[in-house]
Amino acid sequence: MHTAADTATPEPLASDRILIVDPDRFVREAIRNAFEASGANTLQAETTDEAIAAFEADPDLSGLVLGLSEPLPLIETLRRRHRRTAIVVLSEFPSVEAAVAAMREGADDVLVKPIVDRELVSSMTRSIERR
Repeated sequence: MHTAADTATPEPLASDRILIVDPDRFVREAIRNAFEASGANTLQAETTDEAIAAFEADPDLSGLVLGLSEPLPLIETLRRRHRRTAIVVLSEFPSVEAAVAAMREGADDVLVKPIVDRELVSSMTRSIERR
């Protein structure tokens, strides 16, 4: 459960590189704007294959924002190779079971779309700090 303190002004993400994976270009752009306003560098991918290729090209990515309808295969693949990457899942149709499954596979947080920019940035900042 998130408290008001969780959505306070996040620490700068200036040295972090975040990969945003979502099939919707407008969602990716909105998320990119939120992270870049907080100082993070971002990359974007539309599909699981593009996300895997991005991690192969840059295995030191700090964080991953997943807006895919089926995030578990990508979470499982990345956790085997990149244990230190923070993963935040965005879900349009959340269920407790889906959130628990994502967390068991290695997601650090699950947020419900539509998201509030500062909530997403705060979640990623906390997730990176824990890794």
